[in-house]
Amino acid sequence: SSDVCSSDLLTFGNNMASQEVLIDLAKFCRADESVYHPNQRLTDIMIGRNEVWLRITQHLNLTGEQLAALYNGQSYNPNKE
Repeated sequence: SSDVCSSDLLTFGNNMASQEVLIDLAKFCRADESVYHPNQRLTDIMIGRNEVWLRITQHLNLTGEQLAALYNGQSYNPNKE
């Protein structure tokens, strides 16, 4: 299956290669800067990239239990520790 397993997501970011990927994605997805551009089409592209960054960081901050609930279509509390 091509599904990413929750243990893969939980361990991602725990090594130097993962950190380099996250740094590159943060720049590409404009993680900490405005997505506005005078050209609306480019703004839309930047919004899409930023949504990808937000999804990745959301998943990296979830517990294994929360990830399992998400992938099983159940509700979860993203603030639960």
